[in-house]
Amino acid sequence: MPSEQRLKTIRIPVHGFVDLSRGERKIVDSRPFQRLRKIQQLSLTSMVYPGATHSRFEHSLGVLYLATQTYQAIVRNSPELQVKWSPARQKRNEQILRIYALTHDLGHGPFSHLSDQLFPEEGTFSHTHETFSARIVEETEIGQSIDEIGENLAQEYGEEAFFSHQTLVHLITNQLSEEDPSLYLLHQIMDSELDIDKMDYLLRDSLHCGVAYGNFDLRRLIDSLVAVRQKDNSGEYFFLAIEQRGIYALEAFIMARYWMFIQVYFHKTRRIFDHYLQNFLSSILPQGKLPFSIEEYLSWHDIRVWYELEKSAYKSSDQGHLWASLITERKVWKQVNKEKPCSFSSEQQMQFFQALQKKLGEHFSSHQYFLDYARKSPHKLNQTYANNKDIFLLTPNGERREITQVSQIVASLIEPIQTLRLYASPEIFAEVEKISQEIMG
Repeated sequence: MPSEQRLKTIRIPVHGFVDLSRGERKIVDSRPFQRLRKIQQLSLTSMVYPGATHSRFEHSLGVLYLATQTYQAIVRNSPELQVKWSPARQKRNEQILRIYALTHDLGHGPFSHLSDQLFPEEGTFSHTHETFSARIVEETEIGQSIDEIGENLAQEYGEEAFFSHQTLVHLITNQLSEEDPSLYLLHQIMDSELDIDKMDYLLRDSLHCGVAYGNFDLRRLIDSLVAVRQKDNSGEYFFLAIEQRGIYALEAFIMARYWMFIQVYFHKTRRIFDHYLQNFLSSILPQGKLPFSIEEYLSWHDIRVWYELEKSAYKSSDQGHLWASLITERKVWKQVNKEKPCSFSSEQQMQFFQALQKKLGEHFSSHQYFLDYARKSPHKLNQTYANNKDIFLLTPNGERREITQVSQIVASLIEPIQTLRLYASPEIFAEVEKISQEIMG
């Protein structure tokens, strides 16, 4: 706990007791945060794994717990950072990271990532759950609560410890500046290839699904993290690295993510129910999009959608009746092709996908079949991409090495996880199967 005396302890699965300060409790008790109780972490995965009914509320508290554990380990393992950051700066950054953990998922729509395609657009700009998280911080009482925490911290530790809700807005939207270089490290801890968000959801999703695929050595992984100083023309920064003693824990973490995508997140039945629900939401939302107004947006959550589903399922004239009935009666369209993840090359996947899409569109309504193409990289370590998310291994003599040069396991998982599945309603299944076989040769 960085400053205020502990006021509240909440017990959650995976980590046990999570402490909250007085200011943090105000955030948790707010309407926007309480709404996360009504947002399931894994959409309709409970149609496959009945225990997967956990919420973004629980996950956000789990990430809060890991924020303190991880931050303190990094500071403890990083003598240069201890010298560069004053005690006031250290307290400030720990508190910012804890609030970042609490607020990072505020903007999720109903059923979490299932709603990602339903956010409104402004001209050419498409909103995301991150931009809505930032707007919720700015436009609700949460912003004022954050300002109060920053002001109280400045009174206790001096002006250097001050921050405002705008600091969190910049972190959530990744709009960082050279004026506050310490935020780069905080952003990496929350959003990188080795972040506390992934650490929590892998363990939590694995527990609630009743599978072992998401398990890894959390304590060893956290205790091996370190901040490395880096200089360039724009200034001096600290970035995340992992000590060599943590390489096996890192490998287990990467493998856990790999297996969870194959066995849970890309599960064939979960994907078809996501398709049903996306179509249902598009049919009942104005213009097929979630509302732009934050006040209206906060009224959309899983419970409201389930109410709408039940209504439409028993009213055949409703536009969303087909999708509602498929969900409420758990009718699963059969999969035409039985290909497993990684069975095609990327080029073969796309050729087959495009040919199928063209042929099926000529013969059937899009409400009769679903052509699902899913793709996800197991990791992006030591690959070229922006936002300073890359993480290196630090040897005992201080040498920085690319993790893919040290770990054969990590190096071997470069190719993305890919699935291409074709589902068809019962009345056209035989015809679709025949077309699919003709195209495949």
